[in-house]
Amino acid sequence: MDPAEAPVVKLIADLVIDGVNGLTDLANELNNRGALTRNGKRWTPSNLCRRLKSGTFLGGGGLPTRRQAVEGQLHKAP
Repeated sequence: MDPAEAPVVKLIADLVIDGVNGLTDLANELNNRGALTRNGKRWTPSNLCRRLKSGTFLGGGGLPTRRQAVEGQLHKAP
């Protein structure tokens, strides 16, 4: 994970824990709190979705794709 993005990742996790659901609501809340993307832009549902799927953003492999889930390519953590 890019250390510069760590505060945004933590904020997203905190928002989800606090009950903010859906990409639109998350993007709106990030924007309301002044959090910008790594390119200095406002969050949108689509750029938030892309970043959440990014392994570098989450510090790992990212979220599984629909194909991985459907084809049973998900692996349990050791």
